[in-house]
Amino acid sequence: MDSIDKNTFFSYIAGYIDGDGCFYIGKPSGDRTRYQAKIIITSVNQEVLHWISTTFRGSIQYKVPQKTTHKPVYYLNISPKASLLLSENTLPYLVEKSDEAKLFIDFARSKKENKKAAAEEMNKIKNFNNLVSKNHKEEFELLRATIKPTKEDFAYLAGFIDAECCLGIQKYKSKHRSNPLYKIQLQCNNTKAPIFKWLLQRFGGQIHFIDRNTRNPDHRNQLTWRLSSKALSNILKDIHPFLRYKKPVCEELINFTNITLANGGARHTDIFRKSYSEILKQREEIVRKIHLLNLKGINV
Repeated sequence: MDSIDKNTFFSYIAGYIDGDGCFYIGKPSGDRTRYQAKIIITSVNQEVLHWISTTFRGSIQYKVPQKTTHKPVYYLNISPKASLLLSENTLPYLVEKSDEAKLFIDFARSKKENKKAAAEEMNKIKNFNNLVSKNHKEEFELLRATIKPTKEDFAYLAGFIDAECCLGIQKYKSKHRSNPLYKIQLQCNNTKAPIFKWLLQRFGGQIHFIDRNTRNPDHRNQLTWRLSSKALSNILKDIHPFLRYKKPVCEELINFTNITLANGGARHTDIFRKSYSEILKQREEIVRKIHLLNLKGINV
């Protein structure tokens, strides 16, 4: 478990499962007469899955991407016995998939005649429970920053970021300034509501409703959560110890926040221009590094 303790270890994995995990119950098919229950975790980063599999036995497979510029997607299939143990240990920390974990545990412990009903209930939870609506935005924003986050909360957030979120720098032009502006930003999109309530309560930020279902009935509506600038800067050092996949990006963002202009002084002097030019170079280099780290493809 590296240097982290048991609670933050399972908090991190809970965040990762909420982002990219699946409590899978497969119906019997072909010659198979028994239901198959396991946890499946997907990632483009094989190292994270290997790290999890060192504690919870499973096999890692991968899917060859259709485009050569895309990274392969890896699948960690955790054995049924280990999946039950993992479910029991992550349940106290799960947010989005806590109902699925509870049902998964009940399924694993139930008698054969009850398994069909549990499998059908799991399908309902995945497809219909806790879907986001426009009303959630106003409801959850009233709860902004009402809970002080714990060490386990930061570990959970790190796992969720590694699995689900985009961490980077937004660069844009201002109408009133010739030099570019930069904003560090963390963004997460999801179709389930509980995670947004949890995030706003502990870390603040902004959420926005995205209507996708009106344009395409097959698509679910989403909420987007964003944490940026000083609010994000304040928690980077707290999530850094727990991040794995996106730790290098977090380190670059911390470096970026440490590059500041000194207060005072004449801003039209050659000394200031030289200092500011050097700062811009440093910022641009960090932006370049983060862009490469965040590339979805394999060709850099």
